[in-house]
Amino acid sequence: ILHRLFKNIESIDREKIESIVTKYIENYANPIKIDDSLQYKRRMIRIYPFHPLLLDTLIQIYEASAGRQNIRGMLNVLADAVKDTYDKKDLILLTDIDENAFRGIDLHLVEKYDSDFQRVKDIGYAKEILKSILIFTLNEKAHGATESDILLSVFSPTQGHTLNSILMDLENIYGKSYYLHKENGTYLFKHEVNLYALLEREKNKVAEEDIKKKIAEIIKKEVFDNRVFIYGFDEIPDDNKVKIIVCLESWGANDQLKSKLNEFYKGKIWQNTYLFIFPEVNNVISFEISEKTKRLIAAEILKSQVQDKEGNLAKLIQEEKKTIAERIKRFYGYFIKWVERGGELTYRPINVSADINVIREKAGSDVSLCADFIVEEVKDKPNGVKIQDVINNFKKFRRYPFILDEDTIYRAIRILHKDKRIVIQGERARWYIDESPRELELDFVIFDSKYAPSFESGEEEIILIPEEDEKEDKPKILDEKTSFIIQKKERKEITLEGNSPRVILSQIEVRTSEKDEFEEITITYKFNTKLSKQDIMKFIKQLPSQENAKIKAGVILWREKNDT
Repeated sequence: ILHRLFKNIESIDREKIESIVTKYIENYANPIKIDDSLQYKRRMIRIYPFHPLLLDTLIQIYEASAGRQNIRGMLNVLADAVKDTYDKKDLILLTDIDENAFRGIDLHLVEKYDSDFQRVKDIGYAKEILKSILIFTLNEKAHGATESDILLSVFSPTQGHTLNSILMDLENIYGKSYYLHKENGTYLFKHEVNLYALLEREKNKVAEEDIKKKIAEIIKKEVFDNRVFIYGFDEIPDDNKVKIIVCLESWGANDQLKSKLNEFYKGKIWQNTYLFIFPEVNNVISFEISEKTKRLIAAEILKSQVQDKEGNLAKLIQEEKKTIAERIKRFYGYFIKWVERGGELTYRPINVSADINVIREKAGSDVSLCADFIVEEVKDKPNGVKIQDVINNFKKFRRYPFILDEDTIYRAIRILHKDKRIVIQGERARWYIDESPRELELDFVIFDSKYAPSFESGEEEIILIPEEDEKEDKPKILDEKTSFIIQKKERKEITLEGNSPRVILSQIEVRTSEKDEFEEITITYKFNTKLSKQDIMKFIKQLPSQENAKIKAGVILWREKNDT
C-alpha cells in the first residue's frame, strides 16, 4: 500500500516519524487499550502515515466480501485520505476517511449517520465520533466501536485534543442521535431508532415543576376519574357545587392540620361544599414515581418527534401511566369530616380508598341525620324557613351534615312531612298538612308542625234540595210526593294570618272552594305602634261596609289610671 501511494518511501525521515508517533503513544492512556505499547509504536512507525487501527479496519471491511475489490477499494479510500490531509495532519486516522466511500456497503446506514450528525453537529467532535462508530459498525468482525476504538480513531495530541473532551462529547451525543445504540459497552448504528437512549436523554431534561404537573394530571384523570380538583394545580371555585379536593402532600395532623384547613376556608362562602382528600404519606411524589414520570414525559415528547411504527412509545406511555396511577392509589388516604362538639367545630379523619365512588358514598350524609338538622332549623320560627335557605345553610356552614346533592334535603323534607314533624306552605300560600305537594319548590316554606294552621269543625247542617225532573231539567212542584236530595254541610273555622289584606286574600283563594258559603269573618288588627283616638277613628272609617251584616268590635286601649 505504501509503495503504491508514495514515491521514494525509503527516503523518509525516520527520526521525525518516531518523534510524531512517540507523542501519540505517550498520550495513550485509559480507556485506550493497547496490549503492547512498544510493539504498537514500532508498527505505527513502520506503516506511517497511516494509523494501525485505520489499516486493520479497512482490511477487515474490504476482505469481508470478494465482490468489493478489496485492494483496489482500500487504495482508493486511502489515496483520497492522503490527498485531503497531507498538509493538515501528521498522522492519518480512521476518521480522516470519507464516509461516502462506504455507501456501496450499506447506503441506508450511512444515511442514518448523516441524519444523526445533523442533530448533533453543534457538538465539537460529533462528526469524528459518529464516523468512527459508523465504520466500526460496517466492520462485520467488530460489530461496533468501544471507547478505546473511538479514541484511537479521533484523538490527535499534536492538534491539542484531550481524551476527556472526546469522551464528554461522546456522552453528549448518545441519546441525541436517534440511530446510535450501545450494547455491552460497544457503540453501533442500527436501522431502528434507539428509543431507550433517547428516553434517557430526554428524561434528564425534565424539570421538577413538569413532574409535579404530570403527577397531578395522572391523579386527577387516572386515579379519580377526572372528578376532583388537585390542590395547588387547579383553580378551586367558591360556589354551591360539591368540590372534592385532592392534596399531593400531607398537611400534618391535629392543630397543624386544623389551622391549615381554617386558613383555606377563610373568606369562603360555601364552606360545606369542599371535601378534602389527603394521602397517608408526607408526599406522594416518591423517587420511584418521579423517575417513572420523567420517563413518561420523555416518551410523550419523543412520540411527536420520531417515527414509531411499532407503537413502542405509545405502549410505554400507557404502561407508565397505569403503573404510576397504581403506585399512587396505595397512598390514599382519608377525607376530612367536620363535626360540632360542645359548640366547637372540629374535624374527623375518615379512612377511605382512592376510589371516587367509595369516597362519595362515605362522605354523603344520611337522610335521617339531615332531617334532624332540618327540624332544628325550623324550631321556634313561626314564619318558617324557605327550602332554598335550608339548602344554602347546609352548603354554607360546616356544622351541618355534608350533602352531595340537593335531593338529600328534598327526601329529608318529605320524610319529615310524612311523619308530621313539619308542614309545608306552597304556592299562593297553600298549606300542605295531610297531603304532600307533588313537587317541592325552592320558594316553598317549611314550618314546625306546631305552627300549622288550625281547622275547627262545628255542627252539621242538613239541607233538602228538590230533585230535578229527569226530562225537563227543572224542579218539580213541591208537594207531599216531591222527592229531595239530602246535602250535608259541616261548619269549619279556618285561621288566617298575615301582615297584609293581600296575604289573607291569597290564603282564602287557595284554602277554600267556590261552593263554600261564608257566614262570618273575624278580623283582629294588632298595631305595631299605639294609635291615638283620632287615628283609630280614621282607621275604622276606612273599613268596608257590608249590607245585611252585623258588626261586632272590641278594642284594647290603655287609659290613664285615677288614683283617687
